[in-house]
Amino acid sequence: MGDQERPVLIVCPTATHEQVTKSLMHGASGYLVENDFTSNTLLNAVTSAAQRHTHLSPAARAALMRETTFPTEFMHAGKLTRDALTPREQDVMDLLSLGFNASEIGKQLFLTSKTVYNYLANIYRKLGVSSRVSAVLLWVNSGAVKVR
Repeated sequence: MGDQERPVLIVCPTATHEQVTKSLMHGASGYLVENDFTSNTLLNAVTSAAQRHTHLSPAARAALMRETTFPTEFMHAGKLTRDALTPREQDVMDLLSLGFNASEIGKQLFLTSKTVYNYLANIYRKLGVSSRVSAVLLWVNSGAVKVR
């Protein structure tokens, strides 16, 4: 991996909103709760982390969702309207949801990292969230993400 940071996969006996959020904010690639995953899930999580994608066990995802609130104006029958964002912002969110960082998103979309950060600021404002984790959870759990 050269001069890049090595991926970190957290495995803990419990998961609270604060534990999972802080782990992800400090660069963890994933968070698994003991007794909440199989050996195949662990293998998938390690593979995802190596590819710089995020992996959460069901209990970790539930912990994040318990204390994360989303604006209702963008929700319709449990689905986030992709129309809340411009097509380019949708592209950024799709890549962010797959675990790409700003630099990687920029390379994929032929943008500078600064431009990606500007898009992210606008996306957070439009979605009514204040963090990458909240934006990705809203995007993925609402079904808005389109896998490339």
